[in-house]
Amino acid sequence: WPLHRSAMLRLLARSALRAARLSRMLASGAVPSVGKVGIFARPVLPAARLSRTLASGAAPPKDMVAMLDTRGPSHVSRAEPLHEMGVVYAPGQPSPQECIDAIPVIPVEGHLAICDGGGGALGHPIEYIQLNTRHHDPATCKYCGLRFVSVGGGHGH
Repeated sequence: WPLHRSAMLRLLARSALRAARLSRMLASGAVPSVGKVGIFARPVLPAARLSRTLASGAAPPKDMVAMLDTRGPSHVSRAEPLHEMGVVYAPGQPSPQECIDAIPVIPVEGHLAICDGGGGALGHPIEYIQLNTRHHDPATCKYCGLRFVSVGGGHGH
C-alpha cells in the first residue's frame, strides 16, 4: 500500500528528529546504551565507534539495533532474555513420551476409534480416529498419543 503524502512527511520528520537528537547526544559526550533500568544505564559502545558507523552511511551492526531504538526499556527487555529454560526431567524417571509409549496398543472392534483422553477435566476434546486405512500401523490420537488398532468387525464397507 503506498503511503499517503502526509504520512510520508510525518515519517520523514520523525526520522529527522531522531537523527538530530542522536547527533546532539553524541556532541554532548553521552553514550547511548542498553541497560536494565533505562536507555542510559551502562555504556555498550564507545561514542567514537558509533559516530563513525553513522557517518559512513552503512547499516548499523546488529548489536547496535537495540541501542539505537529509542522506544524505551519495554522494547529493550524483549531484545535480551533474562534466562533461558531447558527441559530437564527428574533423574531416573521416564519422559512423558516414554510413559505414553509404555501403554499398550488399544484394540477396537470396527473401523472407528473414539478417544477423549480419559474424560473429565483431565481429558481432551473427543477425537474420532479412522482405523481402516491402507497402513496397518496403529493410529495415534493427536492429543494424547494413545494408539488404536482395528481387530475386525464393523460393517465391512
